[in-house]
Formats: sequence, C-alpha cells, structure tokens
Amino acid sequence: MLTILHPHLLPAIQNFPAGLMVLMPEKVDRFVLIVKGMKEAILAARIKRSFAVYVAPMNVDGVDSIALITAFFDIPDEPLIVRSPLFAEDAHSQHLVRMLQAPEIDVHFFDEHAREMLAYRAEISLPPVTRSRLEQAQFGKYALDVWRGVDDQMQSWFSVRTETDDLEAVSVQLVESLMPEDIALIDAAITNNSYVGAALATSTVLVRHEPGRLHEHDIALLLRRIFTPEQIIRGPLRIYEKEEIADILVVTENHLIFIQAKDSPNTEQVLANPLSRKRATALKSLKKAIAQLRGAIRYARRQDPMPIVIDGQELTLHVAGLHWRAIAVVKELFNDEFASYSPPILQLARETGVPFIALDYSELTMYTAHLSSEESFVAAIDKVFNVGRERGELPRLRIGPAEEP
Repeated sequence: MLTILHPHLLPAIQNFPAGLMVLMPEKVDRFVLIVKGMKEAILAARIKRSFAVYVAPMNVDGVDSIALITAFFDIPDEPLIVRSPLFAEDAHSQHLVRMLQAPEIDVHFFDEHAREMLAYRAEISLPPVTRSRLEQAQFGKYALDVWRGVDDQMQSWFSVRTETDDLEAVSVQLVESLMPEDIALIDAAITNNSYVGAALATSTVLVRHEPGRLHEHDIALLLRRIFTPEQIIRGPLRIYEKEEIADILVVTENHLIFIQAKDSPNTEQVLANPLSRKRATALKSLKKAIAQLRGAIRYARRQDPMPIVIDGQELTLHVAGLHWRAIAVVKELFNDEFASYSPPILQLARETGVPFIALDYSELTMYTAHLSSEESFVAAIDKVFNVGRERGELPRLRIGPAEEP
C-alpha cells in the first residue's frame, strides 16, 4: 500500500479534495496516479479492470485548450465521471498531461477519507490523435469564474459525446494488482472515533452489502472537517421508544442540524442496475429520509431540553434557542430530477419552518472539503434553500477551490 511504504505522501492525499493527482515517490521509476473518489467509482474500476480518460476540447478564457474527463463504467451509457480542468502555470495540470503519455503507470485508488482501497500496475493505450491533442495543447490561466465555465463545458461535452469520442479516449487497463482487492481497513485512531456515539474502532470495506452504519460513520468523518467531535451525535435514540431520532445531529452554540442518510449496497449487482432504476431508488430514498426528518423535528419540539439516549445513557440537549436546519443525504441525485425532489422538501420546510435541503454524498464531500467553518456551511444550506423556496425548485450549489457561498 502506497501510504504504508511512503507515509510522507499521506498528508498530500488527505488534503486533496477529490479527482486525479499525479505523484512521483522516491525510488519509483514510473508515474503514480492517485484516484480519489467515491466507493462506487472505485468498485466499477475493479469490476471492469479499466477506466477511460477523455481528452475533451475546451475553450479556457479564450484559449483553445483541453480538459480531462475520467469515466468509470458502472453502466455503459452513463458512467460515473470525474472532471479535471487543466490550467497554465499549474504543476498539477502538467503532471496529468505527461502521465497520460506514459506507457505504464501505477494507479492507487483512495476513498474520500484518504483510505487506500485498491492499487494496480496499469497500461495506457493512447490513440495517436489523442497523443497529438495532448502534445499540442495550450492552457488558459486559472480564475474562479474560468473554472466554472470550464466545468460547464465539460458537463455539456460529455453529455453529447460521440462514438468517435469514445474511440479516442485514453484507455487505462489495470493489469496487475499491487495489493489485495478485498481488504478490510480497521481504524482505531482517536481522532476518527471521538464523536458522540462513535465506536472505539471502525472497519471499512469496499464492497458493502449493509451500508448503514459504515455510511453514517463516513458522514460523521466528513462533518469532522468543520465541527468538533462533541458537536456531532451519531444515532441518538428517543427516550421512551428507543427508536433513532435521526442518523446524526449536529449541535453547536448556534445551530441544530438534523441529518438523515440513505445509502444503497455497494455491490456489483447494484452498480449494474439500469439508470431508470437508480433514478427511482434516489427518489424513493429521499422520500423515506423526509419522513424520518419530519418525525425527528416533531420529537425535538416536544420539550426543551430534548432528552436523548446514547450508548444506553440519557442526555439532554438545549435546542429551543438554536437555529434549526435539516439535510437529507442520498447516495445519488440527478440534476434533471430536482423538479421531482423539490416539492416534498419544500413541503416539509413549510410544515416545520426548518430550512431543509437534499445533497447526494459526493456533494456533501465537496461541501465539507471547501467550506471551512460552521458559518459558511450553514450559509451554503441557506443559499440553496432560499433560492429553492423562491423558485419552487432547489438548485445545486457548485462549490470549487477557494470558494465560499
């Protein structure tokens, strides 16, 4: 495993939000590609033993340029993708372009918490036309508005890509495993298991048949980027029924945030589900989360302080004077389905008076990677909710490098 052999590389991987990053460790004579992303993309790469990198034409601040779109084919027509804009005077961009022209590389897959799940020796198949595109590419300078424009172009380009574009993509074949493919990672670090309701140690696996507890722990770890351990409460129970109030409560001096999560198994069978089924599952999961959040808010309003049970012990939380928010976290949401997602979300907000939004897990990852404080995190929730309330349909807030709402 890369970070065991080269532990000094771990901080860079931890600080990298997501996507593709190239490293060149000491005493290694080939490029090392870090793929940091969601467990679904990692499993898709393992199943297919490959992934593809599209070198897409872009206009970057008036410069005819390129960008990289990496596709992990869980299903043929609608793969999971990672978008990588490229810019001038940027070592990260230069390394990616050089790496794609190498015949052989090592690829290490890390999840959003910098846990290494897979590693392979890989062979790169680079079509001549694509090699020429890489060699002749020019790049525009980075600016936040330029980044947004390039990101829009990447999404549009990939949605209308052709068979020729597929044939011209760089093929990365995973030919030799560099570590076991079915490991379980056990984490007993106090920093990762110190929130309220945490276990003394946790284990993580790539293939998840029963995702619930693992998924809740992963969300708690994301929230730890912003909140202190004592502010995060996992799995609080009602005082009498001993039923779960919500998956996670975040309680600070100013805010009470209800979080209800819905995930699906991470298995080959689930990844292979057709897109229509994935869309239906997303809406069904969201509606279940909304119903549970409705019950959680009602329980919290019964009395103040609010009694809860954690690990068999009764605690009380003073919540009446706090500003309440609610988030449903679903495995995957689809941009063109928000007309269906928004009405039940806004209805619950009207019933309860609690600003409420839905995020998919990758969005929550980006929120917590780029929003560095409680204030900016809540401001992002409010920005999405207020626009949704005004328009009748919630937007998706795109959060990028060095960006606050």
